[in-house]
Amino acid sequence: AVKGHLPKALELSRSLREHPELPDQEFESSRKMVEILKEAGFEVTYPYAGYETAFHALFDNGDGPEVAILTEYDALPEIGHGCGHNLLGAGSFAAAVALKDYCLETGLRATVKYFGCPAEEDGGGKVFFARAGYFDKVDAVFAWHPGPANYVSGQGCLAVTGVLYSFKGRTAHAAGAPFAGRSALDAAELMNVGCNYLREHIIPEARLHYAYRDVGGTAPNVVQESACVHYYIRAPRVAQMLDIKRRVDDVARGAALMTGTALTIREVDGFSDYVPNRALSELLWQCMREV
Repeated sequence: AVKGHLPKALELSRSLREHPELPDQEFESSRKMVEILKEAGFEVTYPYAGYETAFHALFDNGDGPEVAILTEYDALPEIGHGCGHNLLGAGSFAAAVALKDYCLETGLRATVKYFGCPAEEDGGGKVFFARAGYFDKVDAVFAWHPGPANYVSGQGCLAVTGVLYSFKGRTAHAAGAPFAGRSALDAAELMNVGCNYLREHIIPEARLHYAYRDVGGTAPNVVQESACVHYYIRAPRVAQMLDIKRRVDDVARGAALMTGTALTIREVDGFSDYVPNRALSELLWQCMREV
């Protein structure tokens, strides 16, 4: 069943790789996937769940288990499909159509739901699918991710939240009247210094990493009135991650107080720690060994 769809899956993988699109901008990628799913006999809803680049493909073969397969197809800035989501999209497509064909050939009663999940790299579409209840009646959900070998991931992974810390100050000439300015860039730098000192006092399994989204400008003789840093805060359990985030928030507030700037904190995404399903993992391992 998989081999029958292999040419189309390989074509899809190449197409996604050659036209990488950023999170929530996967217009061409999602259109391509929807097109081939319709050709394969799925009933497709697109756009879906309030996302322009999300979709839901359905094959219903009568009263039976409901199985969902997840796909992702967004790329990374500057490097394209560095995480291999072109392979993820093509592989999940092959799995969904193979399962549909198997149901038709054997008479197996089952429902196959194929979810196109946008913005895995930044935003996390499937998190909002879950919050909206789209997985509530599904018996099992299967997903995968490209890696260095074929294996079943039996361990969990860290909880993470992405947060934008935006500082707003007041511009001034840095030589003529620096005392009149309030540097948002200073605030961002002080926040990072504070968080680097914080590392000693959080659990060693936690992770703090950041990137500047806005440095206010490129002129060194200007007090920068805006700056923004994007933090990822990770820990083994979601409760630990949320506790560390509260402490990072306080560091940011302290940096704003020190510099006389205003602070805006905006959570842009978040994932709970992944808890593997032992029963499904063992079943998947048995099937991979047979293959």
